[in-house]
Amino acid sequence: LQRGGRLWCVLGCGGNRDVSKRPLMGAAAQAMADRVVVTSDNPRWEDPASIADMVLAGMTPDHGRVQVILDRAQAIRTAVLQADPADVVLVAGKGHEWTQEVAGHKTRFSDQSHLRALEEELFHREEREGSWGLGSVSDMQCFLPGSVWASEVPGGWVK
Repeated sequence: LQRGGRLWCVLGCGGNRDVSKRPLMGAAAQAMADRVVVTSDNPRWEDPASIADMVLAGMTPDHGRVQVILDRAQAIRTAVLQADPADVVLVAGKGHEWTQEVAGHKTRFSDQSHLRALEEELFHREEREGSWGLGSVSDMQCFLPGSVWASEVPGGWVK
């Protein structure tokens, strides 16, 4: 990476969709990223753990580089908190969607909202404690598709 850190990939595969792509997505994520967190992404009527197992089937066992955290909010949180300041965390999958569908029920869920809330939490923690242990929260850059939200980086703002 140009930043000198690692690439984290948080990904899941939708349920009731092409199952043959799941191991391919797992293999691609593991080949390209330094750390992979496999999670849930609209499991619909399928068991999220079974979907994750199919994603893992395309990966080589590497417990130091691959984690499974089915709760998507917790997966995002874990990746961000475990990342170093120079790392990049890619949250792949849901993009612009505002819901997650589980067993026929859609609940409000946004990757973007979770990332924004986490940044806010870390900012306030940094204010209270002086640091959140991974470097300054201003080191946290979020690039969210379709948004005008920006983060401060050395030398100015990015959009």
